[in-house]
Amino acid sequence: MIFTTNYKYLRIFLNLTVFFKFVLFSLYNNYMELKKEYIEKFVIQKSEFIVYANTTHSTQEANSYIESVRERNPNATHVCSAYMIGESNQFQKYNDDHEPKSTAGLPILENIKFSGLQNVTVCVVRYFGGIKLGASGLIRAYGGCTNTALKNAEKVELVTVYQYQVTYDYSYTNALSYYLEHETIQPSFEYGEEITCTFFVKEDISNTIKEKTSGKITPVYIKNSYIMIDVESSKH
Repeated sequence: MIFTTNYKYLRIFLNLTVFFKFVLFSLYNNYMELKKEYIEKFVIQKSEFIVYANTTHSTQEANSYIESVRERNPNATHVCSAYMIGESNQFQKYNDDHEPKSTAGLPILENIKFSGLQNVTVCVVRYFGGIKLGASGLIRAYGGCTNTALKNAEKVELVTVYQYQVTYDYSYTNALSYYLEHETIQPSFEYGEEITCTFFVKEDISNTIKEKTSGKITPVYIKNSYIMIDVESSKH
């Protein structure tokens, strides 16, 4: 009797542990990155501003990317840049590249923060067109170009998913198979004496499956995982 009671509480504890693991995993692991390098040109008061943005996962990658942009624009007046890298955005740096202090690199960095992206490096190349913009004009130009480019760039979101497996009798085919095929991610079916489906979901659907089978079928949790999904940009 004591063993049975302790086992019952152990099962409750393990279920709660899995639940809170789900919550924490979701809170701290979903984030967006750029899908690929993005380049966009702007003309402001006869000066040409070219935004280069790319995903970088280390400060070394960021510095290499900035240098590659410089090499692609050897005659540029300025190549201003900023990056924000790390799981908690702990690596941040900006460079005004001889523009007045905090009028170029800082507004680039602030708009990276505003974008919701992680692990991103942005360079804004300027070819001077003969008209001085002043400090406020430079802040608007560098910040505005960065903001627009990052909105227009293609993005992917790293999404937390949970892998489950469910085994059921062929009599539940109508109730479950269509649902699993169309409402879960990457479902894989195996057909033997019973049907076994392994699938990913963004949230727990145990209750839905129970409802569809009058409480007789419960999916088995396997593990947490990640997938990349496209995020619609402002340009599309």
